[in-house]
Amino acid sequence: MATIKDLTDWVDLHPDDHEQRWWLAKKLYKNSEYEAALEHLLLLRKRWKPKLNVARYLAATYYRLGKYPEAIAELEQAVEDWPEEIPVREQLARVLEVAGRKEGAATVWREVLKLKPGHTMAEQALARLPRMTPPPKEVPALKDADFGIGFGSGRTCDKCGALNTEEREKCWKCSADLYTYDAEPIKPDRKSTAPHPELEEEAPLAHATAVWNTVGTVGIAVMLALGAFLSLRQFSASYEMHVAKTTQEFWTLGLLLTRVAIGAALLAGWPIALWVALMISRVGAFTLKPVVVTGLLFASLSYAALSLPLGYVAAILVALMAVSLGPVMLLFNIDFARSLIVWLVQCVLVGAVVLIAFGAMEGAMAVQELPAVLRYAGTHDTEQNPGSYPLPSLQLPAELKVRWQSTGSSWLDQRAGQAEFVFSNTTSSKKIQVELMDENGKPVHEEINAVPFRFQAKIVPDHTYTLKVSGSDGMTVEGSVLGAITPKFTG
Repeated sequence: MATIKDLTDWVDLHPDDHEQRWWLAKKLYKNSEYEAALEHLLLLRKRWKPKLNVARYLAATYYRLGKYPEAIAELEQAVEDWPEEIPVREQLARVLEVAGRKEGAATVWREVLKLKPGHTMAEQALARLPRMTPPPKEVPALKDADFGIGFGSGRTCDKCGALNTEEREKCWKCSADLYTYDAEPIKPDRKSTAPHPELEEEAPLAHATAVWNTVGTVGIAVMLALGAFLSLRQFSASYEMHVAKTTQEFWTLGLLLTRVAIGAALLAGWPIALWVALMISRVGAFTLKPVVVTGLLFASLSYAALSLPLGYVAAILVALMAVSLGPVMLLFNIDFARSLIVWLVQCVLVGAVVLIAFGAMEGAMAVQELPAVLRYAGTHDTEQNPGSYPLPSLQLPAELKVRWQSTGSSWLDQRAGQAEFVFSNTTSSKKIQVELMDENGKPVHEEINAVPFRFQAKIVPDHTYTLKVSGSDGMTVEGSVLGAITPKFTG
């Protein structure tokens, strides 16, 4: 007798063998593994020839999971597909009653009476339903038999003639095997059988999905490894750099933890965004594995791309979102219009994930001022030797006014407001005294040291600072100011 594991292994290797998937779904249901059963039943409904029992099991599975609207929708579709099947209408009426929709239940029972006058169960239900105001607090749970599971199209034992339900593999009366070689659950060590003729058109899609899942999983591992390597390398480089001289250096080193957080948010959020897009767009039956693989693949690609120069990041993220339309069309067997809807919803949600993660790390102001930051990066980083500003030649004692210009973003002014002063001279290596004071005369930095030397100071744009340098009279000192924010010097 094939076990659940046997059947699971088999359908993983042979996704087009729907007979065996049907066996697996029934075994999972019987074992109360309803979520797993639902996944296979949805595939069967989408790819297999229409079967009443698949609809019955699917409705029953939704019911067991507490998803009454889905169970009702499935039974309503079954009524359309098999209008003469009175038991399906009975099941629909029962589920409507359990869900508290007594008027809908009464309507269905009336339809049953039209098809079969004198139907005892329908007459009793219609007599009972008008008195159910409000609905009872406790409604008896439905049994499998209420969904047609366990009766109807069973199998007759060839040996003793007893009627058996579909999920049984051996006769309940004489224990004889109920299924011939062709119908018996296949174990993984059996050679593959030819696909069913009516299902041959589904094979290319299943094959493409299997290939995508395999290639995508490898791609995820490679991109995650690359992203981790680049992050670690940049983390190490951040200890060697004194201050960021450009917005690119600030993005690479100053926002390392923020970029890692965005990558983590994408890894968690992109698969969810794609799943939500598919659900909102009412795509129908689909399996979770290609959703997860697709989401993780594009998220890991984005994470690796976050280590690239700032000017390229936005363009690459947009390009990745655009390319993600292809897998949506390939994997979920939907037309272009529906694919476009899924893709648009996904892009909106992924964009929201990026902005929320960035805002959570840097604050709402950072999100609001992103356009200003990008404009500043476009002008500042394209200058000749950006971030390095030579001081006027100083003959000691000397005093110099310094005022840093705002970037146009108060967030960037605050986060990148670090300047480094580098001093050297051409006449001697004597010590000099340096004082940097804010506009209120409060010392920001004070140091006595031999040249060459350097120091860093936190600065606020649009404030005037005073730089005083003293030492041996007549001594000439040269230097420069480094940083991502542009300073202006006045005598």
